[in-house]
Amino acid sequence: MQLTIKNISEQIQVKEKTIIEAIYNLGWVEKQGKWAVATQSGIEHGAIEKYNNRYKNKYVVWDDSILNNNIFLNSLLDVENKKIQKGSEYEKFIADIYKSRGYTIAENGLMNGLKDDGIDIIAKHDKEIVFIQCKNWNQEGKWKITHNDIMIFRTRARDYVENKKIFKGYKLQARYIVSGNFIDPSAIKHIEEIQKNGKRVDYEIIEFKRELTIKIDNEKYKKLVDIAQVNNISMNQAIERLL
Repeated sequence: MQLTIKNISEQIQVKEKTIIEAIYNLGWVEKQGKWAVATQSGIEHGAIEKYNNRYKNKYVVWDDSILNNNIFLNSLLDVENKKIQKGSEYEKFIADIYKSRGYTIAENGLMNGLKDDGIDIIAKHDKEIVFIQCKNWNQEGKWKITHNDIMIFRTRARDYVENKKIFKGYKLQARYIVSGNFIDPSAIKHIEEIQKNGKRVDYEIIEFKRELTIKIDNEKYKKLVDIAQVNNISMNQAIERLL
């Protein structure tokens, strides 16, 4: 039996983009012009090249043995683990920013994992509570936050509030926070439309910046201070010059 990426996704309940990334990471498929073609290694693991006469394009399907291929399944796990780590780092980064803004933070995503109801961070300040979903995606990639993503997030936030009486009396806000400009115009238009109707939902772009940290002795520390003061730069920039 031959399976498309969509078929595989439905069978193993993994997102199509995760499957595609895993297959490319294994080198089983590669780009040839604007088409995806199977490599020799891919063919050995069940890749079958096809040609669509109507649309005149090449594509790849897979023998159903891929569903039990441990190399493929391990690659899927690697992709998922990297995404979880990347997402967790960004969530902590955003949580620290909101703490610096005076908010009390509950890191819902890190505490509850897949059972976070789509809410990564709950930020409270006075009588305002902000429900935050974080996305640290590749800005150059093809994946975008769409109006459908915004609708789903709003619904999840509303359902979450209905099940928690402790939020009664607070001004509630749903906010998407993203690491780059990958908000689709349809999502921006949807947000603007529902804001006109008094709905409290918005988005914020916060670039992910990792702090550079190293262990240094007293003599090296003094040198760093001198570099920073003479050049009027930050300590992190001074560390980069010293390395």
